[in-house]
Amino acid sequence: MNAKPLATAAAMICGLIMVGPAAVAQVRAVPVPGADERAPVCPSATAPPGTGSQISTADAADIVRAHNEARREAVQKYSPGLSVVPVKWDPKLACDAQAWADDPASSQGGALHHSGRGQNGDEGENLFNAFPGPARPMMALDPSVNFSWIAEKSKFDADNNAPVNDKAAPGTNHHAWGHYSQMVWMSPTSPTTSIGCGVKQGVPVSTGTGWILVCRYLAAGNNDGQQAIPGGGGPVPPPKPSSLSGAAVTMAQQSDRQLTALAVDR
Repeated sequence: MNAKPLATAAAMICGLIMVGPAAVAQVRAVPVPGADERAPVCPSATAPPGTGSQISTADAADIVRAHNEARREAVQKYSPGLSVVPVKWDPKLACDAQAWADDPASSQGGALHHSGRGQNGDEGENLFNAFPGPARPMMALDPSVNFSWIAEKSKFDADNNAPVNDKAAPGTNHHAWGHYSQMVWMSPTSPTTSIGCGVKQGVPVSTGTGWILVCRYLAAGNNDGQQAIPGGGGPVPPPKPSSLSGAAVTMAQQSDRQLTALAVDR
């Protein structure tokens, strides 16, 4: 989450996930930007081959799929008539994300630290960390993990797709659901259409050693005064089938998911 600017107190959220016979502690810190933070980007105008980062091709595909599924669900709930704006993988964004994941400043003190939009090319940013390894990037998009980005959906829904409020108190508004809103950001003023992520293992996480995931977004979301999904307020009923003047309408079910309306003129 990279609201512009974001100012909130740091908090630690801990959970236990069973992996075989052992319980593995995983920790995510709510990121807090600092005035002295750096914001590196890809050192070259040309991204490296492949995904552009240490993210595997399979994980890149899964990350894009999870984002687009979340976007379809959000549109269906808040603006059913809206065309879904999908995201695609951008190797240059992934290279930018990898540069920040590789920078010790992003994991300083075992916490999460955002890069600044003023220095990173105005890219949106979501951060996630956990321990121990190996890195599992899709954990950030797993709804069963209560500190994942996608798990913030319930708080976003509780606020009914509220506009981002930069003056909101800590723990409220985008401070509570900003990772999720960046995932589904389709504001017509600045819809997010590209994503790229990087991952780094062997970084400090809380009191141990783990990994960090950085995802960058263009256009950046979580802009003050805007809604993630335009035209909020809950779903609207689908339009009724139209017919020719004075004609009867015959409905024929073709399958479990398809219904054909045929207007028959007199």
